[in-house]
Amino acid sequence: MHTARVSSHTGLIVETTVQTQAVRKAVEIVGGEEQLGARLGLSAGTIRLFVTGRINLPQRLFLQVVDIISGESAPIEKPAARYGRSRETD
Repeated sequence: MHTARVSSHTGLIVETTVQTQAVRKAVEIVGGEEQLGARLGLSAGTIRLFVTGRINLPQRLFLQVVDIISGESAPIEKPAARYGRSRETD
């Protein structure tokens, strides 16, 4: 299903699809475009392109977005938590 709306950011008509709606919801859930980009390995600018419908979301990424929305995605570990020093005592 496709609908159109006027972007509050640019004033341009933006096509709204299930994919763009899903990305917007995922942005809300994770706390912003930068956070979603970090989860998906993308820049915030690329996320913005998906949100505005300027580029189509590849199926692989769409499935990751659906996982985030459904609450089935694994939490992000900070690199230090995974690769940092161990807490061994001397």
